[in-house]
Amino acid sequence: MFHLCQDIIFGIVYIPPENSSYCIGDPFNEIEHELLMFSSDHSYICLLGDFNARTGEDLDFTEVTYDEFSGMFVDVSLNTLASSNINISRKSMDEKKNNFGNIFLQLCRANNLFICNGRIGDDKDKGQFTCKNVSVVDYVIGSANFLTLLQNFSILETSKLFSDAHTPLSLSMCIYENEKRNHFKKGNFTPTEEVKKWDIENLDTFIENIDKTHTDIILTELESVNIEDVNHNCVNNIVKRTCDILVDAAKTTFGTYMKCDKQNNVRINTSKPWFDEDCKTARKKFKKI
Repeated sequence: MFHLCQDIIFGIVYIPPENSSYCIGDPFNEIEHELLMFSSDHSYICLLGDFNARTGEDLDFTEVTYDEFSGMFVDVSLNTLASSNINISRKSMDEKKNNFGNIFLQLCRANNLFICNGRIGDDKDKGQFTCKNVSVVDYVIGSANFLTLLQNFSILETSKLFSDAHTPLSLSMCIYENEKRNHFKKGNFTPTEEVKKWDIENLDTFIENIDKTHTDIILTELESVNIEDVNHNCVNNIVKRTCDILVDAAKTTFGTYMKCDKQNNVRINTSKPWFDEDCKTARKKFKKI
């Protein structure tokens, strides 16, 4: 539907007021736990709903202000917003803050999530009230990649059909544009299968999933090879087959996901591998081994 290489993850949120008897445990910690679970495989993430957090106009990202650090850090998420002409700063009619607001902002900073209120669409430079016309506690927040997909964000008029206190939030996404669709079809985005992160707890399973048959074949070939016949093509072949065995074991153990890269940003290494040397030097290395 969206012509993206990944699903868009939406999380619908309701957090009771911080002083309410219904607020049990640490709701923001629970949200962050699930967020971390999904964010390893998805770069388009959106959380929306009633957070009961008042944040004023405090920053939802970490700002480096010291001159000695300038230029040392590149915030990819902020660059993504800037390249899509999305405001780095945001506005809010609600100048007050509460404890949940501070925790909410920490959640955003720690996970590279950005608040849409007061930053995008009809609510840009406004940050209209969302509750009883006195506070902003309802938000749409998302990853930088998700924000680039938004066409508009607005605060609608209060409807007693839905709530006697909260105003509806409206966001629209315009992904199925001809320009973007053609951009995708032209092959500017190439999905590739990537192995999920290594988990030391699954080490034994990884070892069990290594193909012993193919490993024995490679070992037999190495034992019977004539050193004089060794060249870089021979070494390339052995290394590739060995890597394939390890990668296949990792895929079986940890699973995979689809990653989408812009072709014009993919760096192709055309340099010769370390073992592409003259045969004399290669023989010396094999003798040492």
